[in-house]
Amino acid sequence: MATTARASTATPVATRAADAPAPGPSRASIVAAFAAVYLVWGSTYLAIRWVLESMPPFVSGGARFLLAGGVLLAWAWWSEGRRPEGRERVGLAQWKWATLVGALLFLGGNGAVMWAETRVASSVAALLVAFMPCCLVLLEWLGPARKVPSLLTVAGLVTGTAGLVLLVGVPGTASAGDGHGVDLLGAGVLLLGSFA
Repeated sequence: MATTARASTATPVATRAADAPAPGPSRASIVAAFAAVYLVWGSTYLAIRWVLESMPPFVSGGARFLLAGGVLLAWAWWSEGRRPEGRERVGLAQWKWATLVGALLFLGGNGAVMWAETRVASSVAALLVAFMPCCLVLLEWLGPARKVPSLLTVAGLVTGTAGLVLLVGVPGTASAGDGHGVDLLGAGVLLLGSFA
C-alpha cells in the first residue's frame, strides 16, 4: 500500500512540471529586437538616400550586393569544405532559380527602392514598402485561393498601417516634413517593387 501511495503522489508533481508554460523571452531581448528593427531596417532607407547623393542607384545597389554576395559566397565555400561529405555540387537548375530570385529581389525589389528614392523621400519609401503585407493579403483574397482575410487580419493591417503613417507622417503634409507632394511614378515603382 505504501508503494501505491508513493506512486500516486509522484505522478501529479511530474504532470504539473510538464504542463508548466515555457518561460517567455526576457524584456531585454524584446527591447533589443525592436531596437534592431528600428535601427537596421529603418536606417536602410536613409542610408540609400545618402548614397544616392554621390552614386547612381543601380551602381550603388550593385556594389552593395556584389560585396555582400562575395562575402556570403566565400563563407559558403569555406563552410561547405568542412563538411565530411565535401562540397555540394550546384547544378544548372539551381543557377537558373538563383538567377530568377536574384533578379526579382535585387533588381525588381531593391532596385525599385533605390531608383524610386531619387524621386521620393526616404520616409515615403519606407511607408510604401511597409505596405506590402496589405498587398499580399489582397493578392491572396483576389487570387486563385480566394482566401478571405479574417477580421483579426484586417484589424492588424489597419492598425499597422495607421502606426506607420503616424510614425512617418502623411506624405505631402507638414507632418511629413517634406514640404511637397509625392511623385506618383516613384510611388508606383515602389509599390510594384514590393511585389518582386
